[in-house]
Amino acid sequence: MRHVTKAIVLALPLTLAGCMSTHENWVKEGVTEAQRQLDFRRCQNEATKEVGMMQGASLAGIAMMEEEKTLCMMEKGYVYK
Repeated sequence: MRHVTKAIVLALPLTLAGCMSTHENWVKEGVTEAQRQLDFRRCQNEATKEVGMMQGASLAGIAMMEEEKTLCMMEKGYVYK
């Protein structure tokens, strides 16, 4: 049973990473691909700075970083598809 629990704990971050958004998920009319990638990276970096220091790589921290990144992209006028 202990091996099963360990396997679940090790696989969970990979599963969550698969649910996280990428720059391709965000659309904004009139924006170039290069600008979209730049905006996404900036939002991702900002979210990591704000939340990462407080929460680390915990599940709550990962969820909070994703939420911060989402808010940042929406503030820049992007829509998640």
